[in-house]
Amino acid sequence: MSDSLAPAPTASGSTDRKTLLVVLVIVAVLVVAALVAVFARGGAQQFDPATPEGVVQTYATAVLEGDFDAARELHVASLSDAGCDPVAAHPSSSTRLTLVDTRVNGDNAVVTVNINSGYGGPFGGDSGYQEQFELTRQPSSGVWRISFAPWMFQVCTDQGVFK
Repeated sequence: MSDSLAPAPTASGSTDRKTLLVVLVIVAVLVVAALVAVFARGGAQQFDPATPEGVVQTYATAVLEGDFDAARELHVASLSDAGCDPVAAHPSSSTRLTLVDTRVNGDNAVVTVNINSGYGGPFGGDSGYQEQFELTRQPSSGVWRISFAPWMFQVCTDQGVFK
């Protein structure tokens, strides 16, 4: 009497498919969550263009976009009889600015920013340092103008690199 024991049917194939399906669902949820996090972050905060921070933001954006004429209009030298002796600024296309601090003293303001150049290097990270923009409020109009910008954002040669 030969009773052969046939292997009992297993649900191994069914279990493998269920495990794969669960893993795929988890991966899909993680991908969707990452996309939502990236797109929900939004862009940079927009400052009021009548404030020192807003003037620096508008000025720096114009320089980064290569619109040096628009940047020069925000420079105090554009109001003088001599005008602004133009020069092209030199920021890299990966330069980012972050507001650190603003100090206003009467008709003068200093806006400190962190400048990240995004050079990364072999170990990653950004090349970052702090710089200051100096502004003067025009007595007749009350409009803030750039009176000094960091070297890579200078659009007028009369400003000089060192102050």
